[in-house]
Amino acid sequence: MKDSILRETLNYYEDVTSVYEATGYRKTYELNAFWSRENMQSMTKILNNSKTAREAVHSVQRTWMFSVNVSNPVKKRAVDWLLDEQAKRGIDIFSMSEAIAESPFSEPQNNVVRKNRILTPDFLRAVNVVCELKKYCQFEKPKLRIIELGAGCGHLARAIRLSAPKSLSYVIVDIPETLCFSYMFLKLNFPQSKSIFITHEKQLQGLSVDDFDYIFVPTKFAEGILENEFDIFINTASFGEMKNSVLHYWMDFIQNKLIAKYIFTLNRYLNTIRTDGSMDWRLDENECSLLYGPGLEILNWELEPPFTRCPYIDTIIARYVEIVARKTKTASHQENKKKAAALLSEVIDQDWVRLEKTFDEVMTSRDNILVNDMTMDGTLFKLWESIRLCPDENNLALILKYLEILNRRQGVEFEETYYYEDLFREFFVSNDNNELAKIYSSIEARRCYGKSFPQLKPKISQAVFGRPQLVQQDCRGFNIIRYGTKYYALASDIGPVDMATIEDEKLIEYQRAGKCFVERSPVGLKATLDYNIPELLYENCNGFNVVKYKNRFYAIAQSIGSVDITMLGDGKMDEYCKTGKCFVEDSFQKIRLVINRQPDGDKLDQRHAEIKQLQKEIDIGLEQIVKLKSEHKKALSELALRGKVITNLQDELENVRTQMEMTIVGLKNEFESIQSELALRDEKIISLKDNLKNIRTQTETTIAGLKNELESIQSELALRDEKIVSLKDNLKNIRTQTETTIAGLEQGYKHRCSEYEVLAKDFEKQSDYLQEVLSKCSRLESRGLRGIVSDKFKNRFSRKD
Repeated sequence: MKDSILRETLNYYEDVTSVYEATGYRKTYELNAFWSRENMQSMTKILNNSKTAREAVHSVQRTWMFSVNVSNPVKKRAVDWLLDEQAKRGIDIFSMSEAIAESPFSEPQNNVVRKNRILTPDFLRAVNVVCELKKYCQFEKPKLRIIELGAGCGHLARAIRLSAPKSLSYVIVDIPETLCFSYMFLKLNFPQSKSIFITHEKQLQGLSVDDFDYIFVPTKFAEGILENEFDIFINTASFGEMKNSVLHYWMDFIQNKLIAKYIFTLNRYLNTIRTDGSMDWRLDENECSLLYGPGLEILNWELEPPFTRCPYIDTIIARYVEIVARKTKTASHQENKKKAAALLSEVIDQDWVRLEKTFDEVMTSRDNILVNDMTMDGTLFKLWESIRLCPDENNLALILKYLEILNRRQGVEFEETYYYEDLFREFFVSNDNNELAKIYSSIEARRCYGKSFPQLKPKISQAVFGRPQLVQQDCRGFNIIRYGTKYYALASDIGPVDMATIEDEKLIEYQRAGKCFVERSPVGLKATLDYNIPELLYENCNGFNVVKYKNRFYAIAQSIGSVDITMLGDGKMDEYCKTGKCFVEDSFQKIRLVINRQPDGDKLDQRHAEIKQLQKEIDIGLEQIVKLKSEHKKALSELALRGKVITNLQDELENVRTQMEMTIVGLKNEFESIQSELALRDEKIISLKDNLKNIRTQTETTIAGLKNELESIQSELALRDEKIVSLKDNLKNIRTQTETTIAGLEQGYKHRCSEYEVLAKDFEKQSDYLQEVLSKCSRLESRGLRGIVSDKFKNRFSRKD
């Protein structure tokens, strides 16, 4: 019996796959060979065979799909190394909340205990990503909306939930099979979270991400989420496992359609492949870190950031580049061209370019200096950024040269080299430039060689992998063959197969028909055969043959004859089980106990005859029971009445229960609303406290300034008081002097007045004299002397006046 979460998940999965099959979507969304075959088989097998969600999560964590599985000593060393690396960056996980630890639903074999905390390399890696998000992506917000593409089992989603400061809405977009595991893992860890698993695109119409804690969206319905805005888009590792055609779709989706402020990715870059053509399949999925457009501002770029360099685990997975970008307004082509040229100019002035032909005997960075700067200050980023902003033949030629310097192994090449070469061929126009022309000719020559690769494939495969080796012949109808690093079980009836030349499509056809199984070890292949191929354990054990099939043990009566259990339908199996001709148990011990209690095969037919006779007697007894039923009609009618009463009571009880559930739901919603309001109020209180603190500080500063100003004013007033006293004294002196002067003036005035009175009297006397003279003159006129006397008199009068 499967538990509720697993049943719920399988129902979702069935609904989604029916839509996928009806629309033919799987053909348009092409998975790479790794995911479309081995991983898909493993996931569906785990989903179908698990009994609980916990069992399914544990089973998938024992694989390499979403977890890193190594031996116990190495696993412990990896955890300690990652903890030390975090400490160097100032991260102390043990000072954080106790909840910051590996999930209690993690596969126990993967766990390491340090200071009473359960840790795993996967969880510590998720913590490192959370720290990077907090560093660059404005993580501290009251409401955070995150969308993650390819979340695996949900490790990072859980770590972010534990670290999120406030409310968080998280959308996971993935293929349905993987989405089932992230749904179960997060449902187990956060049972009270409000989640929705999208099974049809109509569910996304008008949906707001703020209404849910988790939204699980199959890739087919991803565009239905575009009406919502997000703070951060995340992808770690999965871009590097997608075909380029699918990558182009997603990079256009996140850069041109999705409304998200920040983009965080941690994916493959500069991983090597063999140049013999045996790994050319990687060329169809090698562009995951090359498709970033000019409409982004790069906040951080680092190849192999420190937390991905664990020498016990990470170095056996892939080389990753961390890219953190923020969406900006698209600059003009001329602006981007100018920035690209400036970056290229910086690189051209470096010694490995400048001194390439002049000083061969002098060590330059062309001689593989021991430490290369793989951050935004280094050569590689400047070339990457120049090409991102404005690719041309010059920056593409230079990065091809630089990749030759970085590549320190013979017979391998960076998988991105082929992308840069194709881009160079597209932009190449300077036929008169000898250096660029040589690069173009070299690429063309190698591409011509590559065209003959299909004819050379068998020879190359033999040189690389050696000849196929027959490990075991006719093992339960299969031949076990080792080829390269894998073990193949091929059905004997398909005839001889040349593993060096067989087409992939043919192998897939054999796998679907159950005639071929592939694993990485003989143990894994044996387990696969044990599960998929019936094995006869005992023949004629008390009249039964014991067969093991799909981890179940079947006891089949020999009287049935030859039976192919793989072709036996459920209906026929149930018929055999009901008649005692077949028994099914989950262990060999149980099936033995059942068989030992059964009669041997010769007595089985006799027992069947006895059973038929008993059935006849039972039929007679049934007729008697019918008669008894008629006698008990009254009792039955009474019971019916009582049943109605009970039904009514049950209906009332159900109504009460429904009302209670609605009330509880209402109270929960009200409680959540109150919690949200309290959270907002807490934020406001904190904000008010900060404002009050700022106001208090400003007030104290203002009061201090006013005190100083008041003291200054008081000092000035004291000085002014002194000046007023001085002015009063001066005024008193002036007043005294003025009064003395006025008294003197008054005395002088009186003296003058007395003088004027004397003069007036003199004037009167002179007037009398004048009158006397005039009279004398008038007498002299008659004598002709009038004019002379008159003039002389006037002159005398004037001088006297």
